[in-house]
Amino acid sequence: MFGRIVGIPLPSGKYHNLISPAIKAITAVLTLCLPVHIQAASAPANLELITEDFPPLQIQLNNQPKGYVVEFIQALVKEAAQQQPMVIKEVHFVPWRRAIKMSQDGPNKLFFSISRNQQRESKYHWIGPVSPYEVVVYKHKDGPTLVPTKLDQLKPYRVAVQAGGSLDTYFTEQDFTPVRVSYTRQTIKMLRANHIDYAPQVNSFLYRIEEFGYNPDDFIPVMKVDDLSKQLWLAASPETPLEVVHALQAAYIKLSEINLLDDLISIYTPNSPVMLEYRLQKRLKNQF
Repeated sequence: MFGRIVGIPLPSGKYHNLISPAIKAITAVLTLCLPVHIQAASAPANLELITEDFPPLQIQLNNQPKGYVVEFIQALVKEAAQQQPMVIKEVHFVPWRRAIKMSQDGPNKLFFSISRNQQRESKYHWIGPVSPYEVVVYKHKDGPTLVPTKLDQLKPYRVAVQAGGSLDTYFTEQDFTPVRVSYTRQTIKMLRANHIDYAPQVNSFLYRIEEFGYNPDDFIPVMKVDDLSKQLWLAASPETPLEVVHALQAAYIKLSEINLLDDLISIYTPNSPVMLEYRLQKRLKNQF
């Protein structure tokens, strides 16, 4: 349509020098306008992964993202890219409250590993579960003697939760007035110093106790919180294009059929080479 018109010679000499800039300008405009849909269709979506350090699901080791959830998502994106072009542009390890804010700001953000509940249901596109999740209430060996059988029995006591997380939401809904902390390290110190009595904790708690130089045997599990012991999910930010979401969901089904996630979970045991190195680096870091 816009090729050279046969039979009409292009101007030469001084006229060519005058007309050439106009031709170049028209060509530039056509280049910008005409192929835009083609370019948009073929350009890969640049995905940002947003998470918090949570061994052995997602960790940073030698400045590289590791963990069985991280490896699964890398495989997931690779599989989904066969249907819809996409690449992982960045991986952000940030505190949980910042992660929540980042995960809802803009398109192509993948947030993990997150509990799926009624409050969050409409805030994300849900790709699929990526990890088992268990919440257990701990106390220090020198703490209260009560070993509860029901959650309500803990209401007279000081119970600490991470501010802004799913535990905060749940315990508040159960009419607790929890002590809110920002980091797991605070919880460990407060339990040991008898500044709090109980603390619900998740899969990574024993790693954290060891990381900060304490003896895991001093912290006693007393009760599992069944309502919260569910799977953790991979979610996409609400502005993520549906074609990206659908490609990720389809890829998730494919990878589930070959049990890739189970295979990765079996690799990341506490005494696996990667987790032994992680544990050592964390202990050394916190000695200084």
